[in-house]
Order: sequence, then C-alpha cells, then structure tokens
Amino acid sequence: MELYCEKNRKSGEYRNFYKNKVAVSMCGAEREDIVKVKIQEIETENPTHWGYFDIEDKVYHFIFKTKTAVQMCSPDFFKRDIAEGKGRIVKIQVEELI
Repeated sequence: MELYCEKNRKSGEYRNFYKNKVAVSMCGAEREDIVKVKIQEIETENPTHWGYFDIEDKVYHFIFKTKTAVQMCSPDFFKRDIAEGKGRIVKIQVEELI
C-alpha cells in the first residue's frame, strides 16, 4: 500500500501517515517534508513501524514507531477488535518511494 507521510528533516523518521498530501499537511507538515512511501506488512523481529490493519476496510491505521503507541489509540488496546476478527496489530516496513 502506498501512503504519504512527513519525513523529519533531522532524524529522517516518518510520521503522520495518510492517503493524501493534504491530510499530512493538516498535521503541520511543510510541503517539502511530505514524501510518498510504501507500507508493507512484515514478519521480522525489527520492524521500522507498527500499525493497526483494519481487515474489513483493508487499510492500515495508527502507524507509529512502537507497538505501545499503536495500542494507546484504543481504550482496550484493540483486544476486542482482534478477538472479533475485525483487525490486527502488525509489524510494518516503511520504504520511501522516489
């Protein structure tokens, strides 16, 4: 899946992932800091990011550097959604596209 996000000028880290540039800019990103990235679910031990995958809508939400940050986006840490088969917390690799 391809998304847009803000790339931090100093650290090179990616944040604020959305389907379009306008949504990223609404998070305060400058135009020149918005990049297109490829999001890929992975199984390795060292993901660059974590996210929540909505099985019904087939889209990634709440993409952050840590699993804890993703879990904090839900009052029950997504336990109910996971148990009901609505979604899952996943490891993600982020690759910048040129």
